[in-house]
Amino acid sequence: MLRFEMHAHTAETSDCGKIPAAHEVALYHQKGYDGIIITDHYFKSFFQEIADLPWPEQVNRYLAGYRAAKAEGDKLGLTVLWGLELRFDDANGCVNDFLVYGPTEQDLLDNPHLNRMTPATFSPLARQKGWLFCQAHPFRFPAYRPQAPYYMEDPSLLDGMEVYNGHPNQPSHNPQAMAFHKQHPELIPLAGSDVHFESGAGRAAVLFDGPVDSIQDIIRQLRARTHTLWVTTSQQ
Repeated sequence: MLRFEMHAHTAETSDCGKIPAAHEVALYHQKGYDGIIITDHYFKSFFQEIADLPWPEQVNRYLAGYRAAKAEGDKLGLTVLWGLELRFDDANGCVNDFLVYGPTEQDLLDNPHLNRMTPATFSPLARQKGWLFCQAHPFRFPAYRPQAPYYMEDPSLLDGMEVYNGHPNQPSHNPQAMAFHKQHPELIPLAGSDVHFESGAGRAAVLFDGPVDSIQDIIRQLRARTHTLWVTTSQQ
């Protein structure tokens, strides 16, 4: 089966990412992974810093981490795809994050500032486009911002959820996520390392039993439930 990282950040795009994209890809190649999906943070603060640039250039800046990762992946023979870790603007300070698989660069150009939407307005767009809309670490209580908790979004708006998040420095409460998923088996289960720094790489994966050459192959196999979750630790 093919082992894919589903949740990864790069130093080029995510402020919290501490691994340059090329080095990150080399790490995953050494660990025996077949592929990695770059899911850099897509949220208000990233775009505020470059708000004076035309929107196409903002998109170009956002994709810098993915492009550097893809160039290294092509050299090493490791498949590199991309998605988003999307956080919607919220006046109440909520820090829910969502993994989105399927948008193309043209989709980003045609739909500026997805972060200004809400889960309720984004979900129909994702379904119209055939994207997967999945909640990341829904039961995390962030150590760095305890005043801004996460909460589980309305499952009817989602395609899937991360039932295992491997970030070693965040209490993601994976058993709670797994228990919730048992009550909502209609949601596609995901596992990812949520890698930001070298020691966090390769802690989780999704295994696929068919060829994966594009993000559409990923989406198809996730919808068919032919995938398997793979984790290396009992991180809570």
